[in-house]
Amino acid sequence: MLWFGILSAVGSLLGIATTELVNRRLNMNHAPSLLHALAIINLLLILGMVSFALAGNFYLALLSVWGVGIMRTASRPLYNTWITQNSDSRVRATIFSAAGMIDAMGQIGGGPAIGYIGERVSIRAALTATSLLLSPILFFFLRGFRLLQRSDGASLENQTLEAATEIEG
Repeated sequence: MLWFGILSAVGSLLGIATTELVNRRLNMNHAPSLLHALAIINLLLILGMVSFALAGNFYLALLSVWGVGIMRTASRPLYNTWITQNSDSRVRATIFSAAGMIDAMGQIGGGPAIGYIGERVSIRAALTATSLLLSPILFFFLRGFRLLQRSDGASLENQTLEAATEIEG
């Protein structure tokens, strides 16, 4: 029992240190940087879960568990910041609530299927399937990048059009 406590404490300290490092180095008001950081963190989370599923020894499994914990801890404040910056204050609480409900529904809906895979195939297969279920989030980040590029392009076009109209007028 003592070892589990020590391993958990080390993981928590690593998570806190990483979160602090990310918060200090990342410009939270720059949407592309925030989205980029979220994409990288979620990719590392998925890779950490796959590496845990396929780990052949204790040390790789331990590093993978710590990595997954660190990425989960680091993503929370970034995700909350993203929602806060991109939602109207009148519906923000509803968005946070809906996000929590969607997460819970995903766990309830995916849990039995993953359990079935674990029972019929193997625990490794179930853990790998779990990480694959998380992978669609990467497509949402890709879509977010595209939307940001379009909005930046649209605002650049509007600025150019306004400047041209001022010159003509």
